[in-house]
Amino acid sequence: MSFLNLNNMDLKNTDFTDDISYDYETYRILIDSSLDTNSVTDKGNYTVTFTPLTNTSNQLLINIGTLKNVIAVRLLGYSFPNSVTGTLYNILSIDELKDNRIYSNVNDVDGSFEILFSDNSNTSVTYSNPKTVPTEYHYYNPPISKLSKLTIKIDSYKESDGNITSNTSDHVLYLEIQTRQPIKKLL
Repeated sequence: MSFLNLNNMDLKNTDFTDDISYDYETYRILIDSSLDTNSVTDKGNYTVTFTPLTNTSNQLLINIGTLKNVIAVRLLGYSFPNSVTGTLYNILSIDELKDNRIYSNVNDVDGSFEILFSDNSNTSVTYSNPKTVPTEYHYYNPPISKLSKLTIKIDSYKESDGNITSNTSDHVLYLEIQTRQPIKKLL
């Protein structure tokens, strides 16, 4: 598991961080489900926690502490192994990030966080190279006051049979989380 915590000062020039009365922070989080095979027993439905918990069943730990005042989240990249054949797309749902969701006529897609497509448009796609084109930000207004975990669910739509099933293959997700805190004024 890898984690980078970067101060990204150019955020103050973007459309959602123009208010100079806040200090903005960027957290980039890489989740690799293949590295901790003892903890995650269901790779299609697990939890990533940011603070150590006593119950470690089906969860991964990225020990960064609770994130406060989350204003935006986006998916920077993802990767699935070659063995995931016949998958037209994967459906990424994150329970804690449901405010900005996808609306669809497909029940399992409705309410999800992102749809993960392959570069290949034929019906027998495989995911071998990481997708590194970032998605658009999901904005939260009001901000999410506390974020201490991500409950991740990944389902796959298989064109061969038209069914949506849990994707239990190893995968990598690369997320960016933006937070803001009021700047404390010195007297």
